[in-house]
Amino acid sequence: MEEDSPSGRHVGTGTAQRLRSNRTQSANACRRSSRRAAVSRATATRSVGAASASRTRTRSERRAQRTADPTTGVASNVASKAAGVASGASSAASATVSRAEGFVGAHRLPVIIAAVVIAMVVMLYGPACNLYAAWRSGLDLQATYDATTQSNDQLTSEVDALMTPEGVQDLARERGYVGEGETGVVVEGLSDSSTDAAPMGTGTVVSADVPWYVSAADVIFRYHADSSGSGN
Repeated sequence: MEEDSPSGRHVGTGTAQRLRSNRTQSANACRRSSRRAAVSRATATRSVGAASASRTRTRSERRAQRTADPTTGVASNVASKAAGVASGASSAASATVSRAEGFVGAHRLPVIIAAVVIAMVVMLYGPACNLYAAWRSGLDLQATYDATTQSNDQLTSEVDALMTPEGVQDLARERGYVGEGETGVVVEGLSDSSTDAAPMGTGTVVSADVPWYVSAADVIFRYHADSSGSGN
């Protein structure tokens, strides 16, 4: 539909409406784009501010760490080293345990036999020590008896000799006495060559003369002869 305009031109009503709607849409689009740009700028500003704040906090934290007490850093280093040593020791112990388990698994029967033997030795060591001490005490007592018998025999022979006139005269001369018509002479500088054995006292124990392997057994079974002739 066309009408005469005041300027004498004919303008279509539908065309004018379309132009006005296009202008309205263009204006709306401009406003929307302006809003989007403003939002984008605000978001960018916030991002820049957040980044700046983050950098500021990071710098502050670094500065605080640099200005912290040095002993804290040393303690932390020592603690970290100790933790490393502990972890290494635990790993070594676990490796040793695993190797032991592997060895036991590969040699189960010999390990069981060895364990049984060790347990028997430990259980029988005490009675074996007592038995060995009794046997060694018997050897020492026999040696003491033999020495006592020998000493008694010597004393008996001396007593028998003193029961004769010749024995009395010899003992008197040994003590410095002289008979009628004799002259006593004292000789100095000679060592005493008397071979008479001194009599044994009561309770004296003589250790038996034993071979080297018995001496080694004494050490193994911890045998020591005491004054009563028994081992401890």
